[in-house]
Amino acid sequence: MGGYCQDSRSECDDNVTSNHDGTIGVLDPAISADSWLNVFVDESGTFLSGARMPDDSQFFICVAVLVDDAKLDATAALVDSAAAALGGGAEVKSSRIGARHDLRIRYLEAVQDADFLYSWLLVDKTMIGGESGLRFQTSFHKFFKRLLQRPLTSYSGTGVRVFFDRYGSPRFMERFEQYMDEQLRPSLWFGYENTHVRSCDSRLVQLADLIAGTLSYCFEPAKRCDQSHRFRELIGPKELSAVMWPPPAYPSPGTSGADPLDGVLGQRAVARANQLICNLGHSDSADERLLAATLEHLLFSRVMEDPPRQSVYADRLLELLSDQGFEISSRSLRTAVGGLRDRGVIVAGSASGYKLAFTVADIQEYLAHSAGVISPMLHRVDRARQTVKLDTLGKHDILCEGWAGLGAMVDALADSRLPVPRVAGDDAAEPDDVET
Repeated sequence: MGGYCQDSRSECDDNVTSNHDGTIGVLDPAISADSWLNVFVDESGTFLSGARMPDDSQFFICVAVLVDDAKLDATAALVDSAAAALGGGAEVKSSRIGARHDLRIRYLEAVQDADFLYSWLLVDKTMIGGESGLRFQTSFHKFFKRLLQRPLTSYSGTGVRVFFDRYGSPRFMERFEQYMDEQLRPSLWFGYENTHVRSCDSRLVQLADLIAGTLSYCFEPAKRCDQSHRFRELIGPKELSAVMWPPPAYPSPGTSGADPLDGVLGQRAVARANQLICNLGHSDSADERLLAATLEHLLFSRVMEDPPRQSVYADRLLELLSDQGFEISSRSLRTAVGGLRDRGVIVAGSASGYKLAFTVADIQEYLAHSAGVISPMLHRVDRARQTVKLDTLGKHDILCEGWAGLGAMVDALADSRLPVPRVAGDDAAEPDDVET
């Protein structure tokens, strides 16, 4: 394999050179359907923080660099050339580059043409409770490194071969490898192998270290800098997927006291509804009259009912509208509600039915419901994109041509799930709320 220092070969070379001819520097655009996906894993940040470890990092970041069999030598040779040019041939280590941001940028620029993708895991260590089993080193590494690898089991080639940077005792690594083999082998037709290698013997483990350390300069509050945005620009095109733990939580409706803006919002919502009912109620269009009638029932339930009804079930709306002579179905009712929303009326939908949004809490409920519908759809598109990228090792992006708008939404959703980077010393900025 090409992932070794020039003056030594890794002890696992025989395992990774058996499926290719060892040619260096030839970038064959074809990707074999029966090739192995080689995964090189390294991390940034210790598994614990605060008083328990001499490390004040908020996040544990783990990166998996993905390289197809046919690209191993060429990709490792390119990293080796960068190391020779920028570091005198020494091991590429993010900690060695440190805060020399110009040098980090030169390393990242030097590997831009390398044929690899990467997936990464971001763990907020502050969310690990004092009684959690994750506070133990063995449990921590097993859980999170399994989480990092799980999306790779959808790879359609022969299998996945994983190389972890050496960590802990030989007994620890042996038991860890056995555990991963038991947990991640999806079928008899899909191979999974994992082993530990010395980082100094693998240029591609070093590449994973470089990316993990670079991500820490993008998200660690104490390490954020003026160049963080540039770092993300350089490594972004190589990113296949990101896994966050704990997973991000969508906002839920407030349950505390009334918001000071509720009075204004309610008055304006009633005025807007009355105006729209007046404008559409006498229209020649049956569709517009249906909008007016639907809105009238929703408004009545919130303003005139005693006590006021928060929501109207869809089945009840269908009965009321049918009694008025409208030919109505569940689908046409959803279309009518969508038409009201298109005209600026905020209609919240939930298991309890539809209701006009009069308060800040109502609007939050509407947003939470919308996020619950839209986000999974975008997530599925993103998973399809990742699958094709993984199968083609980055050669084809399904959202590249003709789907720029959809691609922007998918990218924005992925970015929104990342923690908001905080500048060191900014006490006003708090980490995102997450589910535990």
